[in-house]
Amino acid sequence: MSYHHDVRSRTLWFASVVAEDLQASGVGVRATCAFISHLFHGWDVRTIYAEVRAGNLAQFRRFTALATIEAVLRDHVIVRSGFQDVVLIAIGREDWLESRWEGMARQTIERRDRARS
Repeated sequence: MSYHHDVRSRTLWFASVVAEDLQASGVGVRATCAFISHLFHGWDVRTIYAEVRAGNLAQFRRFTALATIEAVLRDHVIVRSGFQDVVLIAIGREDWLESRWEGMARQTIERRDRARS
């Protein structure tokens, strides 16, 4: 899901939720890549922001070469084990479009389009 599209600053926020039984399947990564690619190609956006719980940051380690940490909100959310930090990350347009993730997104979209026809 994307939200808070700021036309003037050319930014928006992104959120992704993957069902627990699909988390190790790679479906979430492919869907996330395809959606981020869609946002950069379909909107005049220069930066996409996301909030990631610190406990989930390891799942995003593949994107850390592209994403920059903008801020850390200390003890921001309550989880089973107590309070947890939330990390605000940013992915820039140029970094994304030059990445291998963009290529993966294109392949996923092309595969979907072939399946539909």
